[in-house]
Amino acid sequence: QEDKLDFKIVYDGIQMPHPFFLTTLNDIFRKVDLSINVENKKGKTPALFNCTKLSAEELNQFGDIISEPKFQEITTKSFGTKEFKTISCDDSGLTNLGFKQFLFRNFDDERLKEILETVGYDEGFYSTKSKIFVISLQANAKLNVEINESFLGDLHLRTW
Repeated sequence: QEDKLDFKIVYDGIQMPHPFFLTTLNDIFRKVDLSINVENKKGKTPALFNCTKLSAEELNQFGDIISEPKFQEITTKSFGTKEFKTISCDDSGLTNLGFKQFLFRNFDDERLKEILETVGYDEGFYSTKSKIFVISLQANAKLNVEINESFLGDLHLRTW
């Protein structure tokens, strides 16, 4: 039998998100961050582990996966609007904290539960579908790895 956990806990009289829920949101953030927001400019080594922001395009794709217009309608210009003024973001996208802020401010517990179920999490915040994985490559010469058409293809359908 699966454990059911509440989205919020009360600690020292203060209501806050359940730590397992926050961990699950971190996991979702990493899954949505397909491009890892790295610009590979000539002569510069990309910062491969600098996955700190979700672009408008990534948020739109997430919106498509969960059928949510609030994510589908985000544009790069949205990050400079009043709605995002108190959300952790800049012109390039939402930070991990900003992603959580956007979710908490726009969706009630019932909708959050639906979102989690859609992307493969049960009521105990356990992933029932996909897992994050890391590929480690070693080479004697320069090696380039690309995920082609991650936004235009059906990668999200095959992994979620």
